[in-house]
Amino acid sequence: MHSKDNKGQSGIDPDNVMKDLSNMRQGIRTLMNTITGMTELILDTDLTQEQKENIKITRQSADSLLDLINSILDISKPGIGHESITQRHASENSGVEGEFSTKKIHILLAEDNVLNQKVTVRILEKQGHSVEVAANGKEALYILGKKHFDLVLMDIQMPDMDGIVATRIIRKSKDAGIDPGIPIIALTAHAFQRDKEECLKAGMNGYITKPFKKQELLSKIERLVSGNGSAAGVKTTTVSYAGDVVVDRVESLSRLDGDEELLRELWEIFIDDTPGQMQALKKAIDTGDFVIVERTAHSLKSAAANIGANLMRAEAFSIELAGKYNNIDNARILYEKLEYEFKRLLETLTGLLSIYHKVHH
Repeated sequence: MHSKDNKGQSGIDPDNVMKDLSNMRQGIRTLMNTITGMTELILDTDLTQEQKENIKITRQSADSLLDLINSILDISKPGIGHESITQRHASENSGVEGEFSTKKIHILLAEDNVLNQKVTVRILEKQGHSVEVAANGKEALYILGKKHFDLVLMDIQMPDMDGIVATRIIRKSKDAGIDPGIPIIALTAHAFQRDKEECLKAGMNGYITKPFKKQELLSKIERLVSGNGSAAGVKTTTVSYAGDVVVDRVESLSRLDGDEELLRELWEIFIDDTPGQMQALKKAIDTGDFVIVERTAHSLKSAAANIGANLMRAEAFSIELAGKYNNIDNARILYEKLEYEFKRLLETLTGLLSIYHKVHH
C-alpha cells in the first residue's frame, strides 16, 4: 500500500506507472520486431537498388525506435532508475576530450545552413581549431584559392554549386593556390549508399551523416589529419521519434556537448529563419517546383534535427522524398502536417526562451 503522499501533486502512483510500463514492454517490442522482420522478407523479393536502400533505412529506423523504447521501459525494471541512466550517459560521454590530439588545424566549412554552421563552428573552435565558413561551393573554391587550409568539411547540398561539383574541381585544380590533395569530408543528411559512393567517386576522403555528434566529427577529422583516414565505416543516422516530444532538449545538449548557451542561440536562429523557409516551401509546392521542394524540405529537416525537433524533422523528410520523386499531391498533404508541427515547435521554443529571459533578467 502507498500513502497519498507517495502519489505527489498529480495523484499518480509512480509504482503503478512503472508496472504499466512493464506490462507494455512485450506488446510494443513484438510490434517493432514484426516491422523489422517484415523488412527482412521484403528485401528477399525483387526490388530496385533504390527500393532496397529505402527498406534498409526503414529497418534502421525501426531498430533505433526499438532501442529507444527499450531504454525507456527499462526504467520499470527493479534497481534501474534515473540515477543509473544518468550515470550511463555520463560514462558514454566521459573522456571525449582526451580521445583527440592537441594538434590544432585550419578548417574550411562549406555549409549554407546557418544552424549547421553555428553548431559545427562551435564544436571545432572549442577543440582549438580555427574555422572559416563558405556558404556554397563557389565561395569555398574562392577562399581555398586565397588561403591555406588543412581540411575541408563540404556539405553536399548547397545552392549555386554543390559539394560534389566543388570537390571535383578541387581534385582537378591546377590553380597554384588550391591544394588538390587537401582532405575533404562530406557532410550529408542522406544515409543512402549511392550518396556515399558519389562522395567517394568525386574524390572525398570520407563522409559523416548529419546531424552528427561531437565525437563523430572530431574522430573523423583526427583520423584524416593523422593519416589514418578511411572512407569506410561512418555511422549513419536515421529518423527517430521520441513519443510526442515537440523538442528534445536532452538530445540536443548531448550533441552540443552540454552547451546550453549555444542551444538557446540555435532556438533563436530557428525562430528567425524558419518561417521564411516554410513560406518558400509552400510556394514551391503551389507552383510544382520539385527541385525547390526537395531542397527546402531538406534544409528544414536539417534545421529541425539540430534542435532535437524530431517530429518536425520526420515530416520535412517525408516532403523531401515527395519532392525527390515528383509527387506534388503527396507534398501538399504532408505540408499540412509539417505546418502543424512547426507551429507547435514555435510556441514551445518561444515559451522556453521567455522563461529563460525572465529568470536571467
